[in-house]
Amino acid sequence: VISSSELKRALETGGEKISDSTLNNLILLFGINGSINFKEFCPLFKYIRVIRHSFSMADFSRIGFLDVNGTSVALNYARISFPQSSLSRIFKKFVQSNRERLS
Repeated sequence: VISSSELKRALETGGEKISDSTLNNLILLFGINGSINFKEFCPLFKYIRVIRHSFSMADFSRIGFLDVNGTSVALNYARISFPQSSLSRIFKKFVQSNRERLS
């Protein structure tokens, strides 16, 4: 069994930066009782790699940020179906108006 702190340390050692809240949400999705075993870790790690690669592929300008259109492209690369209208509402609500992009 791998605790959230051990998982965070392992991911950071591998070059992944991840917030505690994101890590906890991922453990809720892939793990059981606030921890994760190796069998659960494998699909979690694959998911992180797919998402990371998809966002990297969609960052055409290589500046490390995605606008609403780039985020839509990244989700499509990851084969995640997400309505454009919902994505636009999320950007309007959570992304600062002077940045209008995700990092």
